[in-house]
Amino acid sequence: MVTSARAWAGLLALLLPAMAAAEGARLELSCTRLSRCDGAGTCAAAEGAVAFTLAPLGVDAQGAGGYAIGHDGAAQGEGQGVSFAGPFLWTLPGGARHTLVLSSETTALYLRQAAGGAAPEIDFLSCGILP
Repeated sequence: MVTSARAWAGLLALLLPAMAAAEGARLELSCTRLSRCDGAGTCAAAEGAVAFTLAPLGVDAQGAGGYAIGHDGAAQGEGQGVSFAGPFLWTLPGGARHTLVLSSETTALYLRQAAGGAAPEIDFLSCGILP
């Protein structure tokens, strides 16, 4: 019985720092739009900066769970992340659905679909992680 208790204590000692780090692993992205595609698949060059803040609210060791989402300095509410690398999904109060997919260390896809089944838009982004 003592061995079992020590094993659990050892396991908790290993997991608690990882879980604490997971809770504080705020991700800030500074991105530039490269192109935008509409729901029909028509794409065009796009310009402009976009920024995202993804702050864990309650995530597991892999980063799955709740996130506070910020977009261009404005709070977007709470969303869900599948892992620390996303995808991240959130819905705005009016029903518009948003998804951010980190596709590499420097690229991302930002998908938006307005409420009511409107055609989605997809932005292809070049991103840097802010310190």
